[in-house]
Amino acid sequence: MIRYLVKLLVLCVVGFAIVWFGLPPFKKAAPRAYAQLASLLLGRPVAVEGTGEIADAGKAGQIIGGALAKAGEAGSEALAKAGLPSNAPSVADMFKNRKKGAATNETASVEAIAAADAVSNGGPLPEGARTETQEDGTVVVYVEEELPPDPRGALNDDPGFPMGIVITNSFYYDARGNQLGFFPGGTVVETLETANAGGKMVCKTRFFHPVKRLWQDDEIWFEATDLLLLNAPYQDLPRKERDALVDYCTAKGKWVSAYEKLAEKAIAKYAADHKNPYEEEYRAAKARHDELMGRISENKKKLQWSQTHDDPKRGQYLQEGRTLAAEQREENKAWVPVLTKWQQWESAHMTPTETFTPGGEDAGFGRVSARPRVAIPGKDDVVTVEETATMKALREQMEALEPTVHAIVPGI
Repeated sequence: MIRYLVKLLVLCVVGFAIVWFGLPPFKKAAPRAYAQLASLLLGRPVAVEGTGEIADAGKAGQIIGGALAKAGEAGSEALAKAGLPSNAPSVADMFKNRKKGAATNETASVEAIAAADAVSNGGPLPEGARTETQEDGTVVVYVEEELPPDPRGALNDDPGFPMGIVITNSFYYDARGNQLGFFPGGTVVETLETANAGGKMVCKTRFFHPVKRLWQDDEIWFEATDLLLLNAPYQDLPRKERDALVDYCTAKGKWVSAYEKLAEKAIAKYAADHKNPYEEEYRAAKARHDELMGRISENKKKLQWSQTHDDPKRGQYLQEGRTLAAEQREENKAWVPVLTKWQQWESAHMTPTETFTPGGEDAGFGRVSARPRVAIPGKDDVVTVEETATMKALREQMEALEPTVHAIVPGI
């Protein structure tokens, strides 16, 4: 065990040394490649020494265009590998609510845009910036910028397939369709391939552990309808939009779980407040009736068998059937009156309702309500309940994320 820990420590030290001493030379030797890598990690273009933002404000969108094009290519390749439909929200869709136009590009760094404006207007450059004129006459401004780490970035290699998010809460399965467990809303996966199972599209995935920040090796299956499918890998999506979608689905999954607990209590209270006074008598009579009907059914099976086989007990079965028929006539004298008065009470106390919306009176698929409704099993009735303080906080979190989320996926 100690030998293993020593080896692990040595590997960690060597890896740290490679990153610590390897990135600066890489940044210096290949600044453009370094900036592209940094742009993917940050979800926005990054200007560093050796690469730059375009000084002409009218061309400031070219860097973003290149990043979007490359991310779009990665997404198309990932979709083709996984066999997913091409209409999943794209990287460009995720960028659109951040990009206001070529002259005002929010995704570019503030320092680089300020430097570009300074050059365009003949003003001084910020400290630490420099310019370079390209062959086509474009003036490029170079600005050093530190890269903050991605707090949700994976610590191992991204699988490189289209990202998906569990929308609320979902079961997951093995390759044979056996139910393995349950994942909460907000679980991040990448779809390795798709298949048709019983008329439903299912996705084979690898999932991301949010605490360990690792892609797991286990391959599990989800129904495609349980996932919000995007057409680019996790690492290629801009952080703001990616995290907003994950946080929204996480909050929604927690809200739904809390709603289900609230619904259980509401149903129990409804049952206590609306108990049929003939319930106990009805259940006892039904148990006797069901037991008799079971014996009658078995007798019919024996008679059917004896009709096609030379069964010496056929006469015995016929006599048993006659005895059971007489017993049923006597049983019905007690069963039918109990059943009738039980059904009459149920009918008199049912409340006809309109179409039931699980999330609430004004809720659609993507919204939840401060006063959600609960369907009563076996009754044509629903009750309205008040959400808890926890549910209210989750709903407010979702509402705060909605502008970003609905700009990407309007129907979620």
